[in-house]
Amino acid sequence: DTAEGGAFMMFFLSANMGVDSFFFLSGFLLSLITLKELRARAGKINVAWAVGLRYLRLTPSLVLAMLVYWQIWPHLAYGPFAKRFQDSIYNRCTSWWWSELTYTMNFTPFDSDKVCMGWTWYLGDDMIFFVIGMIAVPMYYRKRALGWIFIACITAASLGICTWLVGNYHLSTYIFDDHYKEYSYYAYSKPYTRAPAYLIGVGAAWYKDVLDQRGITRETRPNSPAARIGAWVLALLAVGLLVFIGGIVVTDFGSHKNSWGTATSAIYIAFSRPLWALCLAVITLLCGLGYLPAIDAFLSSKVWTPLARLTYGAYLLHPLVIKLAAGTAVQYYTFSVQDMLYHWMGNVVMAFGSSAVLWALIERPVMTFSSAMLKKKPQSAKPSMSMQSVASPLSPMTPAESRTAAAAC
Repeated sequence: DTAEGGAFMMFFLSANMGVDSFFFLSGFLLSLITLKELRARAGKINVAWAVGLRYLRLTPSLVLAMLVYWQIWPHLAYGPFAKRFQDSIYNRCTSWWWSELTYTMNFTPFDSDKVCMGWTWYLGDDMIFFVIGMIAVPMYYRKRALGWIFIACITAASLGICTWLVGNYHLSTYIFDDHYKEYSYYAYSKPYTRAPAYLIGVGAAWYKDVLDQRGITRETRPNSPAARIGAWVLALLAVGLLVFIGGIVVTDFGSHKNSWGTATSAIYIAFSRPLWALCLAVITLLCGLGYLPAIDAFLSSKVWTPLARLTYGAYLLHPLVIKLAAGTAVQYYTFSVQDMLYHWMGNVVMAFGSSAVLWALIERPVMTFSSAMLKKKPQSAKPSMSMQSVASPLSPMTPAESRTAAAAC
């Protein structure tokens, strides 16, 4: 009750929207770079090669993380929680390790609580969205209206399914009782409820392409005082909506827990994530057009390049750090903001430190190997997808790609 009633809870609850930020960014990058590749290669594309290359880039690091988690981590546990920690790993990974390698962990097992490494559900969704994106972008390239109709239909279907699931199973945002367990089981990690944010990223890149085709670029954009003021008003509205989406959920917690009705929960769960992605699209496009130079410079800074290279490894390994700390604890945690910040800083340092080792042992060699494969392939049969075009915000990124993602230009 103390935690639920605190102002800090708003930031804690809105953190899960970060996943949709990655979905948006992944869709935007895929669409933006693939369009450039299509135009450079007269519309030719090898979808199977692109999917295979992406699998090669992502899977070795995933396999090593899973082996460490499954075969080594249980032996490091000690204390009163060690048995529970060990059983939770063995029960999940012994039966379902293979679903990690096939990226089917959101369907086999259907219950996300039984997945070997539950946090990898994102990779399963993103792999499916990648394939959808590789179908959608060539559609747009050949006939724009067809591409827009394709992603609009998938988005509408996803919103409808999500709304139906919330209404049929009375799902809710409240995370401290069975509501969260039911939400996780039926909707949270399923690709048919999470697609809109990704597709908004795809559409944002298409809208940028439309502006480019009309001659509206960073250099030629309207630069009147009215245009600049209008851009800042849009940006402030987007930021305000982001804060609202992240904060409004606290009205269903604390002394008001489970106060939302089914209709309110359905609206929030189905539409908050697409709206979040839409706000990011507004800010991204305004940065790309040069209307927000300070934000653009900050997000485009080369300072972020090392962290961009380590993002995928940190994503895979940070739960290992958190879970091992819990598996070796000698008593239950007690909540305080100071204690949470203390653990957060330790988790960040350990996660990115471990990610640096993973990058040196696996990611960098795999990138070198896959680049060599591309160079050896005959020019006539060379795939139409570059190394950057098969990356996502959670996959290894080149410096140029990380700056493209940040500046969106």
